[in-house]
Amino acid sequence: MFLISSSSSASSVSSIDFNNTVITPTYKTYVIHIDRMRPDNDQAELYVRLSTNNLSGFLSGTTGRMYSQLGGTGTGQEQTTLNSYMQIATDTGNDANLGVSAEISIYNSQDTSLSNQIGVKAVCFGKHNSEDYAWWSGAYFAHNKTAMNGIRIQYDGGTIGFHSVRLYGLK
Repeated sequence: MFLISSSSSASSVSSIDFNNTVITPTYKTYVIHIDRMRPDNDQAELYVRLSTNNLSGFLSGTTGRMYSQLGGTGTGQEQTTLNSYMQIATDTGNDANLGVSAEISIYNSQDTSLSNQIGVKAVCFGKHNSEDYAWWSGAYFAHNKTAMNGIRIQYDGGTIGFHSVRLYGLK
């Protein structure tokens, strides 16, 4: 893995964007490490969004997600179809500035001849409201044989309070 870009801030930002200056055909697979990210607002949904037009619009995808309360009994699964995002975590909290940590892998992002789908998998740990949870997600996004050139990480209804994120590429 090659470190391509990183972003960290103690100040609020609306999203973390990786555009066509770093998302290029050089790498076939991208891996995002979120060391720590906290929403400013409680009960925020964590999203990753993929683009083939440098973040001007986002691809539609289908997502499946399982979740489990760590040390508790809350478990389940969810799925969404044709959304312009992949939901990584649900109702994340900002108690004690803990936030979430995650790893997101994006496959087949540059294939313009053999496939028309980008595959994504993610694992995330953090607060669901005030309880500790883990989420495992998978998704595919139709890219119509156009190479991906943008990734956005954001919360659905507010800003990112602080973050430390690294983007890696695999050839």
